[in-house]
Amino acid sequence: MRKTLVTTLILLSQFVIAQTQKDSLQVKETVRKYIESFYLTQPEKGQESIHPLLAKRTIQEFADGSEFLKGMSFEEMNNLGKVFNAKGKYNKDSKKEIIILDLIDKTASVKLIAEGWVDYMHLGKINGKWKIINILWQISNK
Repeated sequence: MRKTLVTTLILLSQFVIAQTQKDSLQVKETVRKYIESFYLTQPEKGQESIHPLLAKRTIQEFADGSEFLKGMSFEEMNNLGKVFNAKGKYNKDSKKEIIILDLIDKTASVKLIAEGWVDYMHLGKINGKWKIINILWQISNK
Protein backbone atom coordinates (compact mmCIF):
# COMPACT_ATOMS: atom_id res chain seq x y z
CA MET A 1 0.00 0.00 0.00
CA ARG A 2 2.73 2.46 0.96
CA LYS A 3 4.70 1.67 -2.21
CA THR A 4 1.59 2.28 -4.35
CA LEU A 5 0.95 5.61 -2.63
CA VAL A 6 4.55 6.75 -3.11
CA THR A 7 4.50 5.72 -6.78
CA THR A 8 1.20 7.56 -7.32
CA LEU A 9 2.55 10.72 -5.68
CA ILE A 10 5.70 10.61 -7.81
CA LEU A 11 3.66 10.20 -11.00
CA LEU A 12 1.30 13.02 -10.02
CA SER A 13 4.17 15.36 -9.16
CA GLN A 14 5.78 14.70 -12.55
CA PHE A 15 2.49 15.53 -14.29
CA VAL A 16 2.13 18.77 -12.33
CA ILE A 17 5.75 19.77 -13.07
CA ALA A 18 5.34 18.93 -16.76
CA GLN A 19 2.13 20.98 -16.95
CA THR A 20 3.82 23.90 -15.22
CA GLN A 21 6.78 23.74 -17.62
CA LYS A 22 4.40 23.66 -20.59
CA ASP A 23 2.45 26.61 -19.19
CA SER A 24 5.68 28.48 -18.47
CA LEU A 25 6.73 28.12 -22.09
CA GLN A 26 3.30 29.21 -23.32
CA VAL A 27 3.25 32.24 -21.00
CA LYS A 28 6.71 33.31 -22.18
CA GLU A 29 5.65 32.83 -25.81
CA THR A 30 2.56 34.98 -25.25
CA VAL A 31 4.66 37.79 -23.74
CA ARG A 32 7.29 37.43 -26.49
CA LYS A 33 4.59 37.86 -29.16
CA TYR A 34 3.31 40.93 -27.34
CA ILE A 35 6.68 42.71 -27.24
CA GLU A 36 7.66 41.65 -30.74
CA SER A 37 4.39 43.07 -32.05
CA PHE A 38 5.87 46.47 -31.17
CA TYR A 39 9.53 45.82 -31.99
CA LEU A 40 8.72 44.33 -35.41
CA THR A 41 5.63 46.45 -36.17
CA GLN A 42 3.47 43.33 -36.40
CA PRO A 43 0.22 44.20 -34.61
CA GLU A 44 -1.26 40.78 -35.43
CA LYS A 45 1.16 39.26 -32.90
CA GLY A 46 -0.23 41.65 -30.31
CA GLN A 47 -3.77 40.68 -31.21
CA GLU A 48 -2.87 37.03 -30.56
CA SER A 49 -1.39 37.79 -27.16
CA ILE A 50 -3.77 40.31 -25.53
CA HIS A 51 -7.33 39.82 -24.38
CA PRO A 52 -9.97 42.17 -25.87
CA LEU A 53 -10.73 43.43 -22.34
CA LEU A 54 -7.09 44.40 -21.77
CA ALA A 55 -6.39 47.17 -19.28
CA LYS A 56 -2.95 48.76 -19.79
CA ARG A 57 -2.05 51.63 -17.50
CA THR A 58 0.85 53.85 -16.50
CA ILE A 59 1.34 56.69 -14.04
CA GLN A 60 2.02 60.02 -15.75
CA GLU A 61 2.50 63.61 -14.62
CA PHE A 62 0.65 66.79 -15.39
CA ALA A 63 2.71 69.97 -15.98
CA ASP A 64 2.15 70.95 -12.32
CA GLY A 65 3.76 67.71 -11.11
CA SER A 66 0.59 66.01 -9.95
CA GLU A 67 0.14 62.46 -11.14
CA PHE A 68 -2.65 60.59 -12.87
CA LEU A 69 -3.33 57.12 -14.19
CA LYS A 70 -3.39 56.89 -18.00
CA GLY A 71 -4.99 53.86 -19.62
CA MET A 72 -4.88 52.19 -23.00
CA SER A 73 -7.45 49.83 -24.54
CA PHE A 74 -7.14 46.80 -26.83
CA GLU A 75 -7.97 48.97 -29.85
CA GLU A 76 -5.42 51.63 -28.86
CA MET A 77 -2.80 48.90 -28.43
CA ASN A 78 -3.52 47.61 -31.95
CA ASN A 79 -3.19 51.11 -33.39
CA LEU A 80 0.06 51.71 -31.50
CA GLY A 81 1.43 48.39 -32.77
CA LYS A 82 1.03 49.64 -36.35
CA VAL A 83 3.25 52.70 -35.84
CA PHE A 84 5.38 52.10 -32.72
CA ASN A 85 8.61 51.19 -34.51
CA ALA A 86 8.08 53.19 -37.70
CA LYS A 87 11.70 54.47 -37.60
CA GLY A 88 13.16 50.99 -37.17
CA LYS A 89 14.82 51.64 -33.81
CA TYR A 90 13.95 48.14 -32.51
CA ASN A 91 14.41 44.66 -33.97
CA LYS A 92 14.01 40.98 -33.02
CA ASP A 93 17.16 41.20 -30.88
CA SER A 94 16.00 44.21 -28.84
CA LYS A 95 15.81 43.64 -25.10
CA LYS A 96 12.98 41.41 -23.91
CA GLU A 97 13.72 39.80 -20.57
CA ILE A 98 10.66 37.80 -19.49
CA ILE A 99 10.46 36.83 -15.82
CA ILE A 100 7.57 34.73 -14.54
CA LEU A 101 6.85 35.97 -11.02
CA ASP A 102 4.05 33.50 -10.27
CA LEU A 103 2.16 30.86 -12.21
CA ILE A 104 -0.72 28.58 -11.36
CA ASP A 105 -3.08 26.69 -13.63
CA LYS A 106 -5.15 29.64 -14.93
CA THR A 107 -3.25 32.79 -13.89
CA ALA A 108 0.27 34.17 -14.16
CA SER A 109 2.15 37.31 -13.14
CA VAL A 110 5.05 38.33 -15.38
CA LYS A 111 7.66 41.08 -15.46
CA LEU A 112 8.85 42.13 -18.91
CA ILE A 113 12.00 44.24 -19.08
CA ALA A 114 12.05 45.86 -22.51
CA GLU A 115 14.08 48.60 -24.22
CA GLY A 116 13.42 51.57 -21.95
CA TRP A 117 10.40 50.37 -20.02
CA VAL A 118 9.10 47.64 -17.71
CA ASP A 119 5.70 45.95 -17.93
CA TYR A 120 4.10 44.10 -15.02
CA MET A 121 1.50 41.78 -16.50
CA HIS A 122 -1.32 39.53 -15.43
CA LEU A 123 -2.19 36.71 -17.80
CA GLY A 124 -5.13 34.34 -17.77
CA LYS A 125 -5.54 30.96 -19.44
CA ILE A 126 -8.89 31.15 -21.21
CA ASN A 127 -10.14 28.25 -23.32
CA GLY A 128 -6.65 26.77 -23.24
CA LYS A 129 -4.83 29.91 -24.44
CA TRP A 130 -2.81 32.38 -22.39
CA LYS A 131 -3.84 36.02 -22.86
CA ILE A 132 -2.50 39.24 -21.33
CA ILE A 133 -5.33 40.83 -19.35
CA ASN A 134 -3.67 43.59 -17.28
CA ILE A 135 -0.48 45.62 -17.71
CA LEU A 136 0.97 48.26 -15.40
CA TRP A 137 4.07 49.80 -16.95
CA GLN A 138 6.59 52.59 -16.59
CA ILE A 139 9.62 54.05 -18.33
CA SER A 140 12.85 52.57 -16.97
CA ASN A 141 16.56 52.62 -17.68
CA LYS A 142 17.01 48.99 -16.60
